Amino acid sequence: WSWDGFSKDLRLFISLLWQHFRGKINKLVYEAAVAGRSRHREVNVGSRLSIREIYQRLLWEASQLGVTRRHQETPYEYGKRLGQVVPEESAPLSELTDLYVNIRYSDLTAETKQVDRANSLWEALLKLLTKDEPDDTE
Repeated sequence: WSWDGFSKDLRLFISLLWQHFRGKINKLVYEAAVAGRSRHREVNVGSRLSIREIYQRLLWEASQLGVTRRHQETPYEYGKRLGQVVPEESAPLSELTDLYVNIRYSDLTAETKQVDRANSLWEALLKLLTKDEPDDTE
C-alpha cells in the first residue's frame, strides 16, 4: 500500500465517475434537442412522420428499454442488437432500418409510399416497445 497508488486509484475513480455523469448529461441535452427540433419541424406527408423522425423516436423508445445506440454502431448493427431484445419484430425493424439508411445516407428524398410504409412499421414497433406500459386512455 502506498499514497501514490491510492492517489492514482482515486483519480481513476473520479474520472470514471465524471465520464458516467457526463454521458447522462449529454444524453439529456440530446433528448431535449431532439424533442425541441421535432416539435418545430414540419412533417413531410400530412400528419405522418418523416423516416428520419421515426428513426429518432425508435432510438428514444429503445433507450427507455435500456438499449441505447452505441457511438461506434452502424444502424444495421444497432438494429441487429435491438432485434435480439424484441425478436418477434426483427423483420419490421430491419425493413425500417433499410428505409432509414437509404434516406439518411443518400441524396434521395423519400417517396410517399416509403413514408407511409415506414409509419405503418413504426406504429407496429411502437406498440411492441411500449406494451409493458399501462394504457392511460382507458
